[in-house]
Amino acid sequence: MITPDSAAELAALIKKYLEAQKSSERAMEARMKLAAGSTRARSTTANARWAQAAEGRDRLQEAVQRKIDAMAEPARSPSPTTNP
Repeated sequence: MITPDSAAELAALIKKYLEAQKSSERAMEARMKLAAGSTRARSTTANARWAQAAEGRDRLQEAVQRKIDAMAEPARSPSPTTNP
């Protein structure tokens, strides 16, 4: 069920996801710009930064999807009580 609070939470998650996407792209570009003769340490560090940024982005993407799924569920009404 969509409420103003859940919509605000979703908007905040999407904003964080978009920021993480940009961060991942920047890390990927930095990795790609390494010269062919770069040291193993530089390439390993660039790979680690890119992987960390991508994992963070993926976690946020999953959180956004879970929030959307939760909002799409119909509101559950209380079950009717029966009189004995």
